[in-house]
Amino acid sequence: MRRRTGGLFTTGDGTVVMLAEQRPGADGQWRITARTQAGRQIAEVRFRLCEDCAVGRIQAIWVDESWRREGIGHELLRGAIAVGDGFRWTTTLQSSMGRRFFVATGATEGVELLHGRPLCPHMMGRWGRAWARRAAA
Repeated sequence: MRRRTGGLFTTGDGTVVMLAEQRPGADGQWRITARTQAGRQIAEVRFRLCEDCAVGRIQAIWVDESWRREGIGHELLRGAIAVGDGFRWTTTLQSSMGRRFFVATGATEGVELLHGRPLCPHMMGRWGRAWARRAAA
């Protein structure tokens, strides 16, 4: 089931709060942020969804260095996948460490999170569509 409004998540011990929300004024753009109970932002994933094509794209993910290896990045991606449940997913280009992270997380969640796959035409933007038309000609 896809979430259409902001959703609040907490970790099991309540030390981290995650909020999923559509980005204001940006059609199909979402973010999930993770904050400590004191309100300090420690992680974020930004992603886009195309409802027409059932495609999701992870645009960026970051976790504060002092909070890495705690499973927060995995939880952020789990939340994104839940918002776009049943969608086909892609990512932007990643480092080799990033590619391993996305492959491992995707395998755990039962989806492929690979980079380099083609986007739907709705996510390509004006320049991407022009480039695609020129390449097809």
